[in-house]
Amino acid sequence: MRLFLLAAAVLPLIATAPANAADVVDADVIVKSLRGVKHMSATPAAATPATPVPADAPAVSLLVLFDSGSADLSGAGRAQLDQLGSALKNPALAGAHFRIEGHTDTVGDDQTNLALSERRAKAVVDYLVAKFAVEAARLVAVGKGKQDLAVKTPDQTPEAANRRVVVINLDG
Repeated sequence: MRLFLLAAAVLPLIATAPANAADVVDADVIVKSLRGVKHMSATPAAATPATPVPADAPAVSLLVLFDSGSADLSGAGRAQLDQLGSALKNPALAGAHFRIEGHTDTVGDDQTNLALSERRAKAVVDYLVAKFAVEAARLVAVGKGKQDLAVKTPDQTPEAANRRVVVINLDG
């Protein structure tokens, strides 16, 4: 439920894929969505896939496009990640840890979608570390597959809004 409440301002932007420059969520919007941190520990622990997510953690849902059926970023996907990378380098988010969740639509079987979403989440983390020098210990990649759909659809239904990356502030 937290995702839909906190990302409500962002989801309408991704519901009209395909993405182009006008559909890219700006770094300032991402920072505002990921803020809400009440206090930051002076020495927060590194994020791991098992790190629990607080129910009210600030989050943002972003349309990060990949080549079909792959974890290769498209040009539009890189444009969105450039905004995310800028946001994560913002002093307002300095030191915070983030869970990068990859999501798929309902096309394909569960196991294939889970593996694909994991590869996509890892591709996002790798991009942010390589291009923006975000410390790898601040990011954890988690594949969600068809879980937690943004738009409820039956199996085998392509829906661009479900093929997304959700960024959760674990320190929020």
